[in-house]
Amino acid sequence: NAPFLSLFNKFKDEHLATLEPGPLRLYLYFAFHANNKSGYSWHSIQTMAKFFKTQTRTIDNWIKVLVDKNLIYRERTDKLSNTTFLVPYSNTVLRHAYVNKKEYNDQELLDDLISLIKRRRNVYGEIVKVYHIFQWVMKKGKRATNNL
Repeated sequence: NAPFLSLFNKFKDEHLATLEPGPLRLYLYFAFHANNKSGYSWHSIQTMAKFFKTQTRTIDNWIKVLVDKNLIYRERTDKLSNTTFLVPYSNTVLRHAYVNKKEYNDQELLDDLISLIKRRRNVYGEIVKVYHIFQWVMKKGKRATNNL
């Protein structure tokens, strides 16, 4: 249950001295409320405004600052809501949910993951390489391979 976000020296060097207090506090709010596996949050603007005891317009302005500084990425999920992603500072492998594994073969799972990462390029960056990894398991005394 470790938090999704670790603050590295790069954050201190690039943002700590220049980020206004409001956007900095909102960034930390997103960090504390982000999903631990994937770094996303979907708290409403109203909820955040209530927490910070400020107006929704102020929250919108702080969000714009964080987006402009490439600290967060916002993805519209429907007409009324957005999902907010913290942009990771490290090279991490993130786990993504997939639809019922029994309906997919390994290549389809990989294709879905690559498609998701490409759609969220602003969060995860560019795909540089994709490796196919095998796991060896024993089944009734025989060696078998399972693709990961």
